[in-house]
Amino acid sequence: MIFTVSTVKDSLDNVRSFCQRNLSSGADHLIIFLDEPDAEIETYLAAQPHVTHVVTDSSYWKPQRPASLNVRQVTNANLAMHALAALGGDHWIFHIDADEVVQIDRDQFDALDSSVRVARLAPLEAISQLSWPGEVTHFKAMLSPEQIAELVRAGVINQPDPDEPLNATYFRGHVQGKIGVRPNLDIRMQLHRAVFTQADGGDKVIRPYDAPWLNQLHYESHSGEEFVRKWMAHLSAGEVRFRPRRSRLSDEIKAVVADVSLDESGRKARLQQIYHDQIEDDFEALQQRGLLVEPILADHVPASLPEGQELLLDRLFDLLIASDKRFANPQEVSNWPQDGFAKLLRVTSDDAVRHGLQKAINQAEASQEARGLELRVGSPSRGLLGRFRRK
Repeated sequence: MIFTVSTVKDSLDNVRSFCQRNLSSGADHLIIFLDEPDAEIETYLAAQPHVTHVVTDSSYWKPQRPASLNVRQVTNANLAMHALAALGGDHWIFHIDADEVVQIDRDQFDALDSSVRVARLAPLEAISQLSWPGEVTHFKAMLSPEQIAELVRAGVINQPDPDEPLNATYFRGHVQGKIGVRPNLDIRMQLHRAVFTQADGGDKVIRPYDAPWLNQLHYESHSGEEFVRKWMAHLSAGEVRFRPRRSRLSDEIKAVVADVSLDESGRKARLQQIYHDQIEDDFEALQQRGLLVEPILADHVPASLPEGQELLLDRLFDLLIASDKRFANPQEVSNWPQDGFAKLLRVTSDDAVRHGLQKAINQAEASQEARGLELRVGSPSRGLLGRFRRK
């Protein structure tokens, strides 16, 4: 099965569209962490059979809620991945945002060799227009240096910053894409990549599998209304890491919001002017050059977990939600997930949960030994990971 995991702070209409689009485009089950309580959205998600939702309120974050949205996102993603590692089975989990939709050819994806542990979804970004009469129909794909140069010469886009990726001027959002992994405690998910943690605490990036049939639709500021909503959410979400161009845009929006001389209509007009000047795409110019794609909407029927596994997943989440989140934070390199699982083994008497936790620990140890790490002499007994040394 394909799972997705997302940290969400959005409107009910957008959450509804997010669920419907992803479940019809290749995903089987969505794991949604609400960045703050929302009774209306919680009621909707609780009624969806292919959705697991978690409210990250004050009781969730232990010892304390990270100030950075990016840290909260990756911590939630890894916690979900850890739950699936304990669940067992031939599953994948993709980390996506609330404005993204997986586009996966399931026939080809399900035939991937078991040696493939990480896969990448290449971004297709929605054309930005002040308003859309209905569903977004056209998306931008990544361009070659020659195509970017031609658009710059024609005045369609600005000259790319020398310290940013080539497509960073053409795309409003990220250009790295999003990754999915086969759940394993040996892997740490970051925002746009997956890594192994080395014996010295450093990261080793895992090269992902790429294919033309692995994409994600990114509805990044596709309308003026969404531009304003998303940036207001960003500004209230705490620390967010942006590349230089988006950081400058963030500063400009903050200045408009903080300008006490503007009333609500004046502030809206100023933000729409920013959108027109810096975000809105030249649809006609891009279409004339044949640079736009029209994704085919899939008719995927999501698979369901067997009843026993669904109940087990709920119990695993109950246990992990109450646990120390530092073991799921990829920045906490000294807190190995296996150590966290070993602690959980000591506090739960649920035989099925204990079996899943131990199986996940054993799987991670086998992975680490296969890549050149082994338990130090005198480390705790099997089932509790000690520190490693390189073979």
